[in-house]
Amino acid sequence: MKPGAGKLKGNSFERHISRILTKWVTGSEHPEIFWPTSASGAKATQDHKAGRQSKMYGDIMAIDDVGTWFTDHILIECKSYKTFDIAKLLLDKGEILGWWNQACEGAGKAEKIPILVFKKNHFPILVAMRNLSLFEEDLIGNYRNSYIQAQDSKKYVLFICLFEEWLEFLDPKILKAVWR
Repeated sequence: MKPGAGKLKGNSFERHISRILTKWVTGSEHPEIFWPTSASGAKATQDHKAGRQSKMYGDIMAIDDVGTWFTDHILIECKSYKTFDIAKLLLDKGEILGWWNQACEGAGKAEKIPILVFKKNHFPILVAMRNLSLFEEDLIGNYRNSYIQAQDSKKYVLFICLFEEWLEFLDPKILKAVWR
């Protein structure tokens, strides 16, 4: 890969996820209500170090009030890589665990729920979260698709499933009503 191409790939993936989330909430990809965070969270890190509250944690933010109900509660971290090994979760190491820890760290600072959206080449987009329904009381019994459940050495439970199936499972209208 050429120098800088990885960043371009990441930016393209963040835009793609922004459009998918926009369509999930509004039924249309345009106009976008979500878009990649400027400087991918760097501004939030600066604000945190200076003791200021920031709304710019994570890789995707709401650029329209129609989407703020979601990003006020969720921190979205996006990763698109050529390859990664999901089996390394069993060894309590690997890229996914590092990305998950990054999402959890940012979500902790922002007081939000962490979501990791990730993919590797020639494979569907995956999503990782603490529970499949985004609520403290998980509705796992209602989720009828395949998923992976893992636990790291810190005893954090992690659910991983296909992003597209997860969005079909979650009704944005219900989430919006709960989080208002």
